[in-house]
Amino acid sequence: MKELENFSEYLTQLTKEKWDSLFELIPEIKNTTDFGTVKGGNMVSGGLLHMPHWRPTPIVRKFLKVIQDLQIVPVYEWTEWKEGKKMIQDPAAELTKLNLEETCKLFTIIIREDRMNDGFLGVCFENGTILRILKHIEELLGGLK
Repeated sequence: MKELENFSEYLTQLTKEKWDSLFELIPEIKNTTDFGTVKGGNMVSGGLLHMPHWRPTPIVRKFLKVIQDLQIVPVYEWTEWKEGKKMIQDPAAELTKLNLEETCKLFTIIIREDRMNDGFLGVCFENGTILRILKHIEELLGGLK
């Protein structure tokens, strides 16, 4: 994760090939209907409950690895960015007014929220939010050579 202070400059230094590793996921995400399952929630020996948890599918794990490798999940006070949180909560929200840095900041909200609300990342795949973010980044970088 990169600090927000130098994040815009860092993003300009990423090569087309690096960004392509992210964009190559778009067709697979488009053609995927299952992004994870809830496991657990059952009683085990001694009357203990095996806590339910969300298990991501391979495409979700691949996505997480790519954004981690690219380091495009900036560190900032994500709970303070109300507009970004609204955009994540509304799958129909327009992203067109966001620049590249702001769009990547949406990844931070999703990843952090998933830590608090297990399965939130899966919901963002299922409702098309992740795909919309990826397509917007691709559009923003359309002229990248």
